[in-house]
Amino acid sequence: MRRVLLVLLLGCAPSLWAGNATVAPGSHVNLRAGKTESFRVLRVLPPGTPVEVLETEGQVARVRTETGETGWLPLRLLVPAPEPPPVAKPTAESTPPAAPAAPAPEPAPPAAAPQASAGAFPWAWVAGGLGFLLGAVVGIAAHEAYYRKRLNGLRI
Repeated sequence: MRRVLLVLLLGCAPSLWAGNATVAPGSHVNLRAGKTESFRVLRVLPPGTPVEVLETEGQVARVRTETGETGWLPLRLLVPAPEPPPVAKPTAESTPPAAPAAPAPEPAPPAAAPQASAGAFPWAWVAGGLGFLLGAVVGIAAHEAYYRKRLNGLRI
């Protein structure tokens, strides 16, 4: 089961990193000539440097910088760049004719939007804690069953 999950995750990994990315904040990254740390350093990229991900292989990605240099970086030090929203080009047919300027009405006071209060109950923490406790109980029970079977009922 683990192998199937690993194959599925590795199969979709290149599609997750195709496109633009930036160097993770707080880390200067060595752009290397090859995939491992034994290759020479081409350049040190400062945090926030935009790069284009050309391919991924294992835990490294081949990237191209804005200056055109290509090299390899660790995937853990890259942050996917958000896609810019599409910009609609106005056409002559869709633009309405200009109307005479009228005085702008005073804006109405904003309606109270429903917001989570600062003291809202953190359900995610509760679910995480319960998951941890369930995992601990199942793990201890499995460990105990394994050793009971292994010792074959012997008392030590």
